[in-house]
Amino acid sequence: MFKLDVGKYRGIIISVALFLLLDSSVLVLNFVMSYQISADAAAVNLAGRQRMLSQRIMKSLLDIQYTIDNVDERQRPLQELATATTLFDTTLLAFENGGQTRDANGLPYYLPQVSSITAQELVAQGGALWRPFHDAIETFLIETNKRTNSQFAPALTAAIAYGQAQNLPLLKLMNDLTINLESKASAKATRLRVIQTVGISLAVLNFLIILLHFLRQLKSSDQSVDSARKETQEILSTVNEGLFLLDANLIIGQQHSAKLFEIFGMSQIAGLSFEALLKGFVAEKDLATANSFVKLLFKPTINQNLIGELNPLDQVEIHLPDSNGQYHSKFLKFNFSRVNDTRDISHILATVIDISRQVELTKELQQVRNQNEQQFEMLSTIVQANGDLVPLFINNSLAVMARINTILKQKCRSHVQYMEKVHQIYRLIHGFKGEASALSLTLFSDYAHKFEDRLDQLRALPKLTGNDFLSLAIMLNQLLKQLESADQLIHKLTKLVQEPGHPGQVVAPVHWDHLQQLADDIASRQNKSVDLVLTGLNDYPLSDSLVSIINSTCSQLIRNAITHGIETIPNRIALQKPETSELLISLAHTRNGEWRLRVQDDGCGLDLESLRERAIATGNLTEDASELLDHKQLMQLIFLPSVSTSNTINIDAGRGVGMSVVSDIARTLRGKVNIASRTNRGCTFTLTFPNRAILDAEAA
Repeated sequence: MFKLDVGKYRGIIISVALFLLLDSSVLVLNFVMSYQISADAAAVNLAGRQRMLSQRIMKSLLDIQYTIDNVDERQRPLQELATATTLFDTTLLAFENGGQTRDANGLPYYLPQVSSITAQELVAQGGALWRPFHDAIETFLIETNKRTNSQFAPALTAAIAYGQAQNLPLLKLMNDLTINLESKASAKATRLRVIQTVGISLAVLNFLIILLHFLRQLKSSDQSVDSARKETQEILSTVNEGLFLLDANLIIGQQHSAKLFEIFGMSQIAGLSFEALLKGFVAEKDLATANSFVKLLFKPTINQNLIGELNPLDQVEIHLPDSNGQYHSKFLKFNFSRVNDTRDISHILATVIDISRQVELTKELQQVRNQNEQQFEMLSTIVQANGDLVPLFINNSLAVMARINTILKQKCRSHVQYMEKVHQIYRLIHGFKGEASALSLTLFSDYAHKFEDRLDQLRALPKLTGNDFLSLAIMLNQLLKQLESADQLIHKLTKLVQEPGHPGQVVAPVHWDHLQQLADDIASRQNKSVDLVLTGLNDYPLSDSLVSIINSTCSQLIRNAITHGIETIPNRIALQKPETSELLISLAHTRNGEWRLRVQDDGCGLDLESLRERAIATGNLTEDASELLDHKQLMQLIFLPSVSTSNTINIDAGRGVGMSVVSDIARTLRGKVNIASRTNRGCTFTLTFPNRAILDAEAA
């Protein structure tokens, strides 16, 4: 049975009792005076309102005089006069005798009688001035209900005459009353501050006495604890595993092995919670599972051997920064064992082992297998794709990845700069995905879609930091490896089937069949049917740069037309349109040296209202500014980032990036994009750019 040694703790008990008594007394006084101050503050507010009401009454009388011949216009000042007169009268009576009035919110409020002699005199003087004024106003209000304008005019004139004569003296009395009540409230507040200051000072003094007594006891206890700690510290500093104890609250004990500092790269571990130790190293879901697992070990009814295989931290990867700010991976293995105190489980002993080398060897073997499988899959994809454009796609994609890598290295200091970095990468990777899809290179388009998913996650974060982009760097590195591997395979295949030609110039007509295949794939996923009609694409000698531009632009516009413009087959039938839509792509070279690429569909046209609503929802446009846009400006909203009329995100639409890519292409080529749209007739996008821009790009 627990027995309290009263004699040993007598001083502390008396000090704590005095502390509680003192605090309780100060609290009671504080409550009482705070209530009084609150009531005084309400009285001050109502006295101040009396000043305002006296002026409002006079203003209402003058407004009535001004609108006396207009029955409708004088109703409002009549109502204001009646309301202000009633409120002034009831409040003045409450100040004089105590009683009900209404507060600033119009709610009933009991106002006690003013207590000071000065305030009572001011109220009495105010009442003496107010009663005749009140009677004159009441007479006038009664007359207005019984007589015509000319008949109640004398009563109005009398009320105004009295008000003009006594308004300023009445205002001064109410002002003096307000000042008197304020001084009373201020005096009470000063007394309250003095009481609080004295009470807090005494409480602090009492607290220091208690603290001093505790410090004396702690010093004695520390001496004995230090002796035991020294013995265990020598053992813990020599073991090669990370050892620490967890209590029932999953808090790490003060004693742990020195190896933990090296494993986790932390300078302070003792006293941390198990969750705090692993937070940032382990995923939130895994961390929650680990906490639940360790808590199960504290239950005596649970067989430790049976649940041992369920250990979620049997192998976990963490990322630690080095002195240069670079991150390196480390693999750890956690083991947990119970520590029994008599019959109860007092602690859990955790053992942490660095198994990075074993995992590294296992990964190397798996990478060799995966590399062989990827080589075979990539070879199969390249052989089946458009052989004319795949080499060009690979070269352009390597350049795009280099640009993304440069963007990732750029230093940012604010969330806005980080978000701009996300948007830049998004447009580049979306263009890459479009070209890969057009060439049926699903290996690359699928990976680009995953890349976009990660970018979507970053866009949704309330605050971005440099660490959030680490996953993008890893994904970019993997994508680069795949592109470089594909480039090597293409070079090997080229040597086998090499034909003479001129670098940079397509010597044979480019096969654009992949665009029809792209249209068919997108249409089939959306219950649509599309025929692609190409004109002019093989009428001119096209450089590699121009072929790449046409392919990238057409890929985005085809996807946009089918996803957002062309109707489903049932809808086209309902609109008496052919079941199969016609999508026309034409290329022309004008006499003034410009290229004109046109993509025209026969769908529903642009939904301008949806574009406007989406631009507002994404923060690209305010509602007021949207009302000022004309038809042409509304169509241009389609090029804004994150603006998409699709309600869902899929491989074809919903991210609001595709048309931004087209806009970037036009801007890079010093060209322009024109839009023509008619409801239920279709939409046409025309990209015009000078041939000189192509030559400059190739020269660069």
